[in-house]
Amino acid sequence: MNEDQAPALGDVRRMAAGDVLVFRPSARSRPDFPRLWEAAGAASMRGAWVHWTAVDVDG
Repeated sequence: MNEDQAPALGDVRRMAAGDVLVFRPSARSRPDFPRLWEAAGAASMRGAWVHWTAVDVDG
């Protein structure tokens, strides 16, 4: 997830064990970031892996 791309909020809320959600630094600039972060917390409690990466590029 970054400033330009993110899954639908409902999809994040439904994540569970076996799902992976990666936040990139620019994700914080999204207007919907607080709601996405809250949904990621719920997904994490259901077993999804929520990860912050230090860079905004693939590689």
